Amino acid sequence: MDNVYKYWYDSPSPLTEVHLKYLGDALKKAGSDGAFSHRDARFNLNIVSKWIDPSQTQSNVAWTKRFFESMEPYSSGHYINYLGELSNELLAASYENPKYRRLQEIRAKYDPQGLFTSLKQGFVTRA
Repeated sequence: MDNVYKYWYDSPSPLTEVHLKYLGDALKKAGSDGAFSHRDARFNLNIVSKWIDPSQTQSNVAWTKRFFESMEPYSSGHYINYLGELSNELLAASYENPKYRRLQEIRAKYDPQGLFTSLKQGFVTRA
């Protein structure tokens, strides 16, 4: 909590939001055969960086990246809908390895031309 408070308090924009949600055991109760991973997570942290002045973009993006990286030691993974910038590494970390491979196989079968890769959460790599 100290780290969350430190970064939230030092946010370069008063519009920024930091959501920390307790998840309880609901994720564990769902079946494990779906694409959603990290069902053992107890909390969900969402950093919502917002600002109006374009001249503040660099400082806000840099702050968000530092905050994100500072939380990595406490993280069991990433929720794909919360990722702003998508990279192959973050995408792969959003799923447990067998699930990621299965999703790549499904994509190769049903979207071989990569139609959905233009979506923010689209798969970057080819299967």
